[in-house]
Amino acid sequence: VARASFVNGAGLFVYDYSKALAREVAGDVDTVSGRLVSALAAGVATAAVGAPFDCVKTRLMSKDASEARFKGPFHCVAETVRHEGPRALYKGFWPMYGRQAPFNLFVFMILE
Repeated sequence: VARASFVNGAGLFVYDYSKALAREVAGDVDTVSGRLVSALAAGVATAAVGAPFDCVKTRLMSKDASEARFKGPFHCVAETVRHEGPRALYKGFWPMYGRQAPFNLFVFMILE
């Protein structure tokens, strides 16, 4: 539930904000190209926000309980950042964006 809230909130915020910027550039005209760019920007935001959640979830679920390396999600984040750096939380960003970009294009073009 937390992941969905953050991901959807980021996607909607970035879509609305970038669409307002596109309208400002286009002279207060709502264009299809503005919507497309805004939907792609929302895809970047949803992937950027969702990747750390998915990385932690995958690491927590990858071992059975007897071989658990992490005590919980916060411990997983701390250990991952300590041993691999913050970029490790974004492993899988591009496949996630590859999934989110077409989804956002479809959803936001239908929505508008």
